[in-house]
Amino acid sequence: MKKEIKKENKPKYDKKGKLEKCQKEKDEYLAGWQRARADFLNYKKQEIERLKEIMEYGSQGLILKILPILDSLEKAETQIPLDFRNNEWVKGISQVKSQLQDFLRKEGVKEIKTIGEKFDPNFHEALEKIRVENKEPGRVIKEIQKGYTLNNKVIRPAKVKITK
Repeated sequence: MKKEIKKENKPKYDKKGKLEKCQKEKDEYLAGWQRARADFLNYKKQEIERLKEIMEYGSQGLILKILPILDSLEKAETQIPLDFRNNEWVKGISQVKSQLQDFLRKEGVKEIKTIGEKFDPNFHEALEKIRVENKEPGRVIKEIQKGYTLNNKVIRPAKVKITK
């Protein structure tokens, strides 16, 4: 007698369904990876921009501390008596002032134009309004303190007197 081998009732292996499921999972993983990569690239671009800004304006604090020194040198230069203008020591101090101005220019610092300019609150701080005959209202007539920009960004507005 032969023993009969009973076949178990196994469900049929669904190759097509399994392939579709794997394809769907692959598409989901690929889409997720692509989103993560795009997010990373955007983050990287933002960080590069942030670092550029830090490099561009990182010296702002130091420059703001140097500007009062330049102001003092300029004020002292205007107070020199005529008979001392050719003095070698005075010329040396003027040379130091010029070197400081050149240094600031190379760093991207520019003076804000004031006298005769139309008042602009983005660049000027009006300390006083004066009525002047035959002058257009809102024009700068006197500069109290120079203003400066660093790479086209105002770091210190000019303090001025304007016409009413």
